[in-house]
Amino acid sequence: MRRLEGKVALVTGAGQGIGKATAVKMAREGARVVFNDIFDERLRQAEADIQALGGDVLAVKADMTRQHQVEGFVARALDRFGQIDVLVNNVGGTYASTKRFLHELEDADWHNTLDLNLTSNFLATRAALPHMRKRGSGKIINVASLAAVMGEPLIWSPPYAAAKAAVLGLTRQLAIEQGPYGITVNAIAQADVLTERTLEHLAGTSWPETYDEMMKRFTHYPLGRLAQPEEIANVIFFLATDGANFMNGETVLVSGGVWFG
Repeated sequence: MRRLEGKVALVTGAGQGIGKATAVKMAREGARVVFNDIFDERLRQAEADIQALGGDVLAVKADMTRQHQVEGFVARALDRFGQIDVLVNNVGGTYASTKRFLHELEDADWHNTLDLNLTSNFLATRAALPHMRKRGSGKIINVASLAAVMGEPLIWSPPYAAAKAAVLGLTRQLAIEQGPYGITVNAIAQADVLTERTLEHLAGTSWPETYDEMMKRFTHYPLGRLAQPEEIANVIFFLATDGANFMNGETVLVSGGVWFG
């Protein structure tokens, strides 16, 4: 039997990258998947890819930093499937304008990054929790970043690091609050991942232009490479299964050894 058979999983920001890999993994394991993106083309392509696997999927165009759109996203999931078993708060990222030192940032750089990486998490979790509490079960997985626990100038950014660290604090607080209602809340903190967005960011900075030259920047990683989205999705998937039932308030580092380097 597939490990998420009969479950409904909400994955935010799943048009590409870690989110898409997670949605695909959960669909393969039997979950009915609801996901969002803000770009039509990515949304429809991801939907088609999951349907091609035989997955039961609902794709919703929604901006997870906007309260009414988040509430609409959750409402559509409930209308379609009637339950929420898993919530993966994956939406996040950095803006090119934030790849600067703190004293060079504009107010908008700070607020927009916190909205994308922290407020989106708050809004989605708040919308889903009442339904999980009513059912007496649920798993929430927050996708943070290694930036929450270590710094790397001009690779990550001050507002991004601050927001992701706050996600870890929120994870621990919610674990205490919601544990008595059968809901576990955990987080992952991953190192850099070879996603479309990563390559876009690297190409937009002073990094070398070719892929091979870009990758040379990561030779200090003990494994000598970046993570693949599927490798991160596998960890998120585990946290959504019964195998992680006694994990609550935990942060799982998925760093390829960078954390210890």
